[in-house]
Amino acid sequence: MRNWFEELAAGADGVQELRFPEGYYSVQDSLGDLLGNPVTGKMIMDMMTAAMGKSMMKMAENMVDGGGRMGMLQGMSIDLLLQFAGDKFPPETKVLINEQLIKVKKN
Repeated sequence: MRNWFEELAAGADGVQELRFPEGYYSVQDSLGDLLGNPVTGKMIMDMMTAAMGKSMMKMAENMVDGGGRMGMLQGMSIDLLLQFAGDKFPPETKVLINEQLIKVKKN
């Protein structure tokens, strides 16, 4: 069974650098903006659930709904959140997430 990172990597086709096509989502967009779009929101929630586990995600969802600490995170970009995570994720995580996000056109 592959983990969430291996599944993400399988869809990246060897891309090594970040691309930011105009009019498409990316890791530079805020967590709030990404969660506000049904497609990118599902991507982010699926990735976070796989990385953190369902019980931790339930807690995080309650914090968002309640306007707690997670509410503050909604203004931060995925790029910045990954920087805060430090070495908890492989270095190529940002590129792999970005490759999925840039497939979705902004409204």
